[in-house]
Amino acid sequence: MQTCVEMLGLAPGIRRAVILMFACVLGAPAAWSGDSLRSPSPARPNFLLLVADDLGADTLSCYGRARKTASTPYLDELCRSGVKFTGAWSQPSCTPSRTALLTGRYAFRTGSLAPAGPFPGFVQVPGAPRQLSDNALLDDAVRRGAIRLPEDAPFMVIRRTGKPPADLVFGSGPRDDEVTIASALGNRSSLRYSTAAIGKWHLANPRPDLADHPARLGFGHFAGGFLGGVDNYYHHELTIDGEARGPQQNYATSQQVDDALAFIRSQDGEQPWLVWLAFNAPHDPYHKPPDALISEASRALDRDGIAPANAQFYHRAMIEALDHEIGRLLAGIDEDVAARTYVVFLGDNGTVGPLIAPPYDAWQGKGSLYQGGVNVPLIVTGPGVEAREEHALVNFVDLFPTILDLAGAHGTFASPLPKPIDGISFADLLQDRQAGARRSYNFAEQAGFLPTGVKDEVAVSDGRYKLIVDRRGGHEQLFDLAVDPFEKADLLGMEDEAARDVVVARLHQAIADIRKSPGRLVQ
Repeated sequence: MQTCVEMLGLAPGIRRAVILMFACVLGAPAAWSGDSLRSPSPARPNFLLLVADDLGADTLSCYGRARKTASTPYLDELCRSGVKFTGAWSQPSCTPSRTALLTGRYAFRTGSLAPAGPFPGFVQVPGAPRQLSDNALLDDAVRRGAIRLPEDAPFMVIRRTGKPPADLVFGSGPRDDEVTIASALGNRSSLRYSTAAIGKWHLANPRPDLADHPARLGFGHFAGGFLGGVDNYYHHELTIDGEARGPQQNYATSQQVDDALAFIRSQDGEQPWLVWLAFNAPHDPYHKPPDALISEASRALDRDGIAPANAQFYHRAMIEALDHEIGRLLAGIDEDVAARTYVVFLGDNGTVGPLIAPPYDAWQGKGSLYQGGVNVPLIVTGPGVEAREEHALVNFVDLFPTILDLAGAHGTFASPLPKPIDGISFADLLQDRQAGARRSYNFAEQAGFLPTGVKDEVAVSDGRYKLIVDRRGGHEQLFDLAVDPFEKADLLGMEDEAARDVVVARLHQAIADIRKSPGRLVQ
């Protein structure tokens, strides 16, 4: 009898991974079959966190947000085999989202309100595919009138003068005294998880001691790069445990999977581990990946023919390459190890505006508080996980306590964690279809310089109504997500002013309550 992955036409080596990892066997036992999913292993579980860069829900077919998406059979199988969260919120840009995930704390507590910088310059490598940057796409969008930016936006200043504003101040990541998932499971816990951060870091502004920043935040091993992107996917910097290895020519996504597999295979099988694998893909620069990683249709792309008008095709090819390498990663994990591993896949924020798929508008992607900027894919598979679509509100800050719950970490710390957290564990939602939603409101904010302008904004939603407050510009927007999920109709002009005012007042109170909350100490 054919398995569903065979019917998808997947390569034999990857079929084994999908069968073993995601219980897609028709009439044959598997390591993660439905029965084993409902029977958690008594051993401490492992955690594999897969973070895609600038990948919004519009890019994945299983979320059904757009008509045209990349071919992603392995991520599609994750969606079918795990819990697919439809109401997950990130922060609207890279560093704040990653900080919230690692610490379980909102940006107003950590100070991580905007992306850390600076960003890399792009290098055209002789013999490598031609590439295109976000700046080129943004410039094209501005010229076409698809996006309108304020004249003081850093991008517009650079466009006029050729150099950034003199007062440009980048955002910052978590301070060294923050408690992260890595330190909570590793050196602060008697569980002594082995921990690794692989790939994109982007959690601090450049400084002389940046090479050991992952170690300062609790990771026992690091292999990756520190900036917001790579200068070229075929020419990128690699640092391993503080030692700079120089430019690498291996395709960056493949290199990151190689590094993750090397760490996982180095473990003795007794000590549990946590791997934070933060891909650069599909962040710019955009270009054609190696043919072996993409579908036949994408192989027909001209490696040097990329332009703003056809960049979407190359962007999709990069997502296909990411999907292929995720499949290779899962295929490379030993069956017994896979059986006790939770896999968490998520996008760190929405797709960049010029590439976001309709019906989202170009200004509703990364860097905005619209759904296209903060409502991201979140999929969880693993021991005891009941496969389904889940509509409960979930925030990136919730992953910290959820992972601690799944690890059985409560009560194992040498001392209470000194930082109050904002996250609420959703571990019960992974195993119980009837578990009630714990979170009443989703919350996101940003303040500081982004390439598209100076921001000071906050958003809150109860799952139906959503309020966006622009504190710098002094205006607000209200949306009913139940009937207007793509935020086309601002309800602040609705005729029933009394009903509107009640909703707005309640959401404003939610913002106030969240900001003044003391948080919770994790014991």
